[in-house]
Amino acid sequence: MTFNFSTPFQIQAWAEDRTQTLLPRITPAQVTYSLPALRTQIKTTYLMTYRPDGNASFVFAETIEAEDFQGRRGLFITQGTGQFELNPYRAWGTFEVVKGTGMDGLAGIEGRGSFDTVPERVYHFEVDLDDMVEE
Repeated sequence: MTFNFSTPFQIQAWAEDRTQTLLPRITPAQVTYSLPALRTQIKTTYLMTYRPDGNASFVFAETIEAEDFQGRRGLFITQGTGQFELNPYRAWGTFEVVKGTGMDGLAGIEGRGSFDTVPERVYHFEVDLDDMVEE
C-alpha cells in the first residue's frame, strides 16, 4: 500500500562551515530537523554549492529515525537534491529512499518525497509499505 502524506518540519540545529567567504563556494552543513507529528528526527548532511548571486544548489543524505511513521518505529536513509534562494528566502528539494536502508518497523520501505519552505515548512512523503516487516 502506498501512503501519500505531508507533515510540518522544524529546524532543530544548523551547523554550516562558513569559513570560506568568497563566492562561488562549496560548503558542508549538518542539520537536524524534527517532524513533531510523527515523533521523527531527521539528521541531514548537505553539500551546498553557492553561486555568486548567493543562491545555492545542494545534494544531501538524511537519516530519518521515526517513533511513529504511519504507525511504525524505525529508521531509513534518503538521498536527494535541492535548491536554495536567498531572496525571497526559499529552500526545496526532492529525495528517494535508499533501497535496503529501512530498519526495524521500517524494513523494506521504498519511496520518494520532497520538502519546501514556502508557503510553510513541509515534508511530503510517498512511501510504499507493502513489503514492510510488521513490528
